[in-house]
Amino acid sequence: MIETVFSVSDDFDPLAGVGKVVDDCREQLGSRIPPAGNFFTSCLDVDYSQMLAEIHTAFPDIELIGCTTDGEITQRAGFSEDSSALLIISADHIRFAASIAENISEDSGSSVEKGFRQAKDKLADEPTLALVLPDGMSTLSVPIDAILRSVMGESLPIFGGSAGDGLRLKQTFQFQGERVFTNAMPILLLAGALDMAVDIAIGPQPHGDFYPVDKADGNVIYRIDGVKGLAGFYGFARLSELLEHLEGSANKREYRTAQALADVLSSHVNELRQQKPHVVDDLAN
Repeated sequence: MIETVFSVSDDFDPLAGVGKVVDDCREQLGSRIPPAGNFFTSCLDVDYSQMLAEIHTAFPDIELIGCTTDGEITQRAGFSEDSSALLIISADHIRFAASIAENISEDSGSSVEKGFRQAKDKLADEPTLALVLPDGMSTLSVPIDAILRSVMGESLPIFGGSAGDGLRLKQTFQFQGERVFTNAMPILLLAGALDMAVDIAIGPQPHGDFYPVDKADGNVIYRIDGVKGLAGFYGFARLSELLEHLEGSANKREYRTAQALADVLSSHVNELRQQKPHVVDDLAN
């Protein structure tokens, strides 16, 4: 049986917060030695190396992966920003091995294959499950799901999510062991007798009008019904409504995420106001 403990902190001092998270997890573990863990943080402009060193000082043999995020969601605190969360995984009959795939936007297939092979070599067995945390910015135009399937096989269950940067949309960071990366993908493999169940739920439901996609390349949409960018995705009326809602929330409560998103949406609204949307027949531009 797999056992987990976790802790989250939004302490004003990010490094002190990690210290509290580590102490809390260590108290929950008792005398058990944790073999693996996940570390997530939405604290920005901090020394991530110091955070990771704090974790490894307490758990020197842990197979650790993690990344920066847009916020943490935990059972204990719900949604939190400017916070750090540590999940410790423990199981007597399960083996863990962590590795890193570097420069995944430049040579994605070879990078993922090399990282996967390194983790398998450490594991010394066939994996039964994989956790991956790819860079959420540099891989926007990379078919990461197809690459993972090509490298890891169709039958291996793969879980994970993309690293974030608090909606700054500039740069994300990934962690493996005590090392900090960008444009990378941490990999954690599990091996052993493991029963698992998977369920997928999609929150948003389609509503409103439908519009044709004029130009797209893979998973990148360039223009919808003659309108470029995010404005074409939302439509002018919906975009304006969302902008007003987020600006109001930011002014009243000063939510960092709401303000950052409001700034992005505002630029699209201002651009859209300068020209009337029109259908473009020439899809070459």
